[in-house]
Amino acid sequence: MPGYTSVTVEAALQIPGISVEVIEYQWDRVTDSTRMSPDHQVVKRIWPHRLETRLRIGDRNFIRGALGFTPAEITVSSCTVGARAKFAQCRFSRERFDPLIGRGRKWDAADLEHCVDLRIPAIDQAIDRLVAEAGAPGFASDILVDALGVTIMVELSRHFDKWHAQQPKISGGLAPWQMRRLTEYVESCSDMPVTSSDIAALCGVSNGHLRRAFKQTTGRTLHEYVEQTRLGRATALLTTTDRPLKRIAGELGFASASGFAIAFKRASGETPGGFRRRMRNPT
Repeated sequence: MPGYTSVTVEAALQIPGISVEVIEYQWDRVTDSTRMSPDHQVVKRIWPHRLETRLRIGDRNFIRGALGFTPAEITVSSCTVGARAKFAQCRFSRERFDPLIGRGRKWDAADLEHCVDLRIPAIDQAIDRLVAEAGAPGFASDILVDALGVTIMVELSRHFDKWHAQQPKISGGLAPWQMRRLTEYVESCSDMPVTSSDIAALCGVSNGHLRRAFKQTTGRTLHEYVEQTRLGRATALLTTTDRPLKRIAGELGFASASGFAIAFKRASGETPGGFRRRMRNPT
């Protein structure tokens, strides 16, 4: 690994979807590194008691605590002062973990701030048990690793559910963090199907609650919002680009230019070609 003088894996255990390693690192200088893991990770610093590690996630800077969580596929840059340290590193595949925490979940800066310094005794104790088992495996290590791994995942899911529940909510509607995730998701899916089930999972609510809460928050139905968002994307492409209608249709997820034209006329009252001509020749 770049920047490390040595990396020693002292113990390891693995079952499908869950693994634990006890690793000793030694840095000979102040070290910068950037990484992204396909798995969710929980890392506990075993020793020393203090270690200066600064993290940069997106455009935010954090100080890493003794126990932290890094979501899968999140780029993390770290700067560590030269030292020697031992960590317990638990990895969870997305197939095992995502159903608990929400498959469509997106991690924003506020979420990540609640990842870098976890103070959850149940997780701390479970990792200690995993470390002990990795050092001296018993006959039923696989069952124990699975049980402790599930404990960690459930406690993390509860941790984020509790954090979200504490966010201010609009009475009867969606919380600001839910609206933010919903709008980011819809805007990022301009060329692929959007389902209310995916959005509900992203917001941690049922389909029925999502529909009611969205209408309460915005005064519009979810269908109307998605349609208007995509219509806005379509009008922007027609106005600011010279792309053929067939290409624009494909970028918006339509199978054909004719299908796009029908949907555009139904939503706006005019054909895509007519709209483009009118915008370019307003007189």
